[in-house]
Amino acid sequence: NQEILSTDVIIKRFELSRINKTNARFDERKLDFMNTDYLRRLPLNRLVALARPILVKAEIISDKTPINELKRVLLIIQEKMRSLETLPSFIDYFFKDEIRYEAAAQKKVFKKGAPLERLNEIGAVLAQTDDLSEKNLETMVHDLARQHNVSTGEYIHATRLAVSGQSVGPGFYGLLNVLGKQRVVARIQAFLDTASGKERGSS
Repeated sequence: NQEILSTDVIIKRFELSRINKTNARFDERKLDFMNTDYLRRLPLNRLVALARPILVKAEIISDKTPINELKRVLLIIQEKMRSLETLPSFIDYFFKDEIRYEAAAQKKVFKKGAPLERLNEIGAVLAQTDDLSEKNLETMVHDLARQHNVSTGEYIHATRLAVSGQSVGPGFYGLLNVLGKQRVVARIQAFLDTASGKERGSS
């Protein structure tokens, strides 16, 4: 019942008589699963060493990007990353000011509720606080949800889209904490301005 084994264990347990006679096949889904597991287990310093040249080559970061800045990002996305090859597009919004909003993510967020209202509400509260600790952010979102009688998910999904352009990613509160108040508030406002412009244009 164990799917991932170390090389030493495989050698120790290997017996020629137990080889399956069925034709072998290359299972890409299983390979992706194993790769994800290996990445999650990597020590942070090793992950930084592997990721840094890839991100530099993709021009997501530069040689001058502080190691600690990269570590903060990799620490919160390590559980979610699927491969080193897709890492640049997965975390570019941490290092680039220009946000690419995924069409599928926008469709999902705008499918129900009032995302622009939620963004106005959370943006106003965030602009008034300097404490973006994960604990404080969680309390803030829960308070907003109770105040407006909506689910916390309405704030989380809309805000994640506005600040990252994606519908999936690292833990929400860690995401805001690493991005920082200035970028989070500015991106929420930029998204609201863009959305308002589109609404005026379609009216």
